[in-house]
Amino acid sequence: MKRLTLFLILFSIGFISFAQRGGGATTPSGTEQGEQFRVPATADQNFTADDSEGNSWDLYELLNDGKYVMLDFDYDGWPYCPARVPDLNTAYNTYGCNNHDVVILNLTPDPSNGDASKQYPVLINGAGGGYNHYCTPGVPGSILIAPNKDVINNNIYPTTSEINAAFNSAGISEHDCSTTPTLKAKFSGTPVEIHPGESVTFTDESTQADSPITSWHWTFTGGQPGTFNGQNPPAITYANEGSYKVKLKVGDGSDNDETVKQDYILVSSYCSASATTTDDGYEYISKVKLGTINKTSQSSGYSDFTSESTVINYTPKTATVTIVAAYQSDKLHAWIDWNKDGDFGDANEHVCNGKDASSGSVTFDVVLPTNHAEGETRMRIRLEDSENNGNETPCGENQYGEVEDYTILFPPSGINTLSDNVFAIYPNPSNGVFNIITTSNSNSEITISDVSGKVVYNNNTNLNNVSVDLSDVNKGIYIVKVTNETGVKVERVIIK
Repeated sequence: MKRLTLFLILFSIGFISFAQRGGGATTPSGTEQGEQFRVPATADQNFTADDSEGNSWDLYELLNDGKYVMLDFDYDGWPYCPARVPDLNTAYNTYGCNNHDVVILNLTPDPSNGDASKQYPVLINGAGGGYNHYCTPGVPGSILIAPNKDVINNNIYPTTSEINAAFNSAGISEHDCSTTPTLKAKFSGTPVEIHPGESVTFTDESTQADSPITSWHWTFTGGQPGTFNGQNPPAITYANEGSYKVKLKVGDGSDNDETVKQDYILVSSYCSASATTTDDGYEYISKVKLGTINKTSQSSGYSDFTSESTVINYTPKTATVTIVAAYQSDKLHAWIDWNKDGDFGDANEHVCNGKDASSGSVTFDVVLPTNHAEGETRMRIRLEDSENNGNETPCGENQYGEVEDYTILFPPSGINTLSDNVFAIYPNPSNGVFNIITTSNSNSEITISDVSGKVVYNNNTNLNNVSVDLSDVNKGIYIVKVTNETGVKVERVIIK
């Protein structure tokens, strides 16, 4: 009951505090818009929902198919919402009845259509969380999302003139509903989440009602091979971590069509993990502090903060995690991949095992085990509501909470670490030319390697200021290790 009650309280407070704005829409009173009505800058959360006629809609599937998506929001019983239905019907018919460049969807918290005159799809019952996550400051109101997931207009008052202006600005063309495109580029890949060095099989699913398709041109960003001409590409291998887009362009000799799926292939050494409910008002990790990591963030199902790092040695360091809107059954977990094997399942890697997070703050100590790999590795922190579809493992989804990843640096096993101020790197990030300043007067060995362990620089010196030129290496993250008679110090340098 805590979830339903919280939503009703938030919605009731927001609705009671509404004040009319131009045209009859509602908006939270005061200068600050209500947290539950803050439109994100990007489509950072997917939703799948049924419309009032039982058809299923998936936001990311539409965007990955190259569509613009307009989400329109209303509330059954609010008198100004029905007045906008004719304008939305006009837009729906003017721009191709959801069969061309743009898809118009109405989202409502109500269990029914609410107005039988709506010709466009109506996603009921809050649209699988989409209503509460993307709703405009006032209703009626609409937002426009581009295929790359950017919210390019976050508050359209749904009149014909405002909709046309938003669509024209985005380059969306008018189309006759009686004509639907006969040539349609479409594909799928399996699997879409892989580890570095693994491959994806792509299947052409393009259609053409009038004449056969005669050409296929594939582009696999980050893949090998990077391009392919033909219907059936070979298995595409991805060597490096990241999110990659895939494009397919097809032709029938007289017409062409293409589709682009942004961030379609996820290549990661680690399993995916996230929370599915990220609406403001529910619990999330707001701050993580450990050594030089001091990261403050907003609610998100998953955040990749691996650009944030700290050195861990044999002296315990205390991590402090702050939680917003903590609930009585919230638990905190943390894992560190000490042996760098791409998982969190080995001994001693579950460094925080379900500590009570109901107070809004959790601390736990982190210390190097006696046997560990050298260099950098991943730390994963998970906040879960253990009594509401929780998940105490490092992989997969939990309903409420958040998952965040960070980077941990450490020296070789059995080696003492130097003090934190033994050397500094500047500038960092750099273009490959940077300085290493040491405070030691003894001879020091400086070794720089890439994340795979390949050494790209080695120098023995007794200088306190060493100039390094790595402008000829690939862009990325490199590990700098300084070793002298008193111990070892490890830091990261970023080359852009």
